[in-house]
Amino acid sequence: SGDLNLQGSGRGALMPPVTVDTIRASDAQGLSNAGHNVVELGEVLQARAEEALEATHWGPSWQGSAAEAASHAADSSSAPVLATGLSLVAGGWVTQAHSRVVEAVQTVVHSACAAARSAGCMVSPDGTVTPGALVSVPALGTALNALAGALSAVLRAALAFIRASDAGSSTALQALVAGSPAIPGPPRGLPTGLGGHAPASVDISFGSAGPVVTVGDVASAEQVITLVSGVGSSEPGATEKTTAWARTQVEEAAKQGRSIAVVAWHDYNAPSNLVAGATPFASREAAPELASFQRDLRAVNPHAELKVIGYSYGSAVVGTAIASSPGVEADAVEFWGSPGTPIQPASSGGSGHPMVSARSAPGDLISGTTGPWGGVHGVDPMRPKDDSASSWGGYAWRKLLDGYVISRGELDSHSSYVADPQVTP
Repeated sequence: SGDLNLQGSGRGALMPPVTVDTIRASDAQGLSNAGHNVVELGEVLQARAEEALEATHWGPSWQGSAAEAASHAADSSSAPVLATGLSLVAGGWVTQAHSRVVEAVQTVVHSACAAARSAGCMVSPDGTVTPGALVSVPALGTALNALAGALSAVLRAALAFIRASDAGSSTALQALVAGSPAIPGPPRGLPTGLGGHAPASVDISFGSAGPVVTVGDVASAEQVITLVSGVGSSEPGATEKTTAWARTQVEEAAKQGRSIAVVAWHDYNAPSNLVAGATPFASREAAPELASFQRDLRAVNPHAELKVIGYSYGSAVVGTAIASSPGVEADAVEFWGSPGTPIQPASSGGSGHPMVSARSAPGDLISGTTGPWGGVHGVDPMRPKDDSASSWGGYAWRKLLDGYVISRGELDSHSSYVADPQVTP
């Protein structure tokens, strides 16, 4: 073997079958060296991410909203790199462990094949050993048949063992890949309105319970995004971050030739603290208001793609609205940093149902409030949508990465979603 079957078993993988010949030809040392290099790369990433996190401790020389925004942006970039570094280290360990299995099995196969050749036996790729011409010698036939049977058993056991190691290592690596965050790309531009594009228009209206900030032209936009925030979003100044994020999305889309509008919907009595945020009362009260607002958006622009983002406690609001009759006018729904929702995660959409997806920043403390079977406000929307081992392995690894990032002192990931201009819907 020696080559991990990253496509998985039974899924049309293009890897060659494991045979006696492929085991004998495997480069166990090369595989071990590759694993070692991956471990080293992961350790370098971890070290650089920790240096970046340490550098964001500005001290008294720089304080205020600009310093806070810079810290959030740095944290949101460093935490995924830190988590990815650990994933690479773990992947390298898996690869090295598999290489040791390959090396041990190779020794057994070489010895068995040498014994077969010395007795004049033939070895087939599937491990079957057949006696040669000497089997016709009366004094040797019985002994050669017995030897061939024993060597066949050894080789077939070696093949079965290496296949099991291949499958286990492959599943583990797929889980690591599935559970690892994406490496952040280059920073995106700030919403300055430069580069030939006028600054996006900002309109602030007031509903029955709070402000509604609209950036862009809802009536003509190709896509209209509604952002529903969570705990503390009814406090004075709460719209500052969501407005900045909304402007960034609209202006970046304009640079790409797309027309979108973003609505920061603060028109509900959001919980003011974490204790109140653990109760469903605000989400139940806000759900029908959000549903009504989305119906109004559909009436204003019937042809636009409507997307709703529930951030933190806002995901409980959005989930409750979707679960209630008549639901929410939306083509797509995304949950950010969710404490759980009353709807099933990872929906594929369908007639009358929005496409549902979720994202969670590495080290987000709120991930500890929900799980695959329930939580403070319902099921974790990051829960796997299928029962495959790699999906559940990836989910478990993501939870472990959260704990790892938190243990390294990164406790502010939950604030990174709208603070980071790279977080796009």
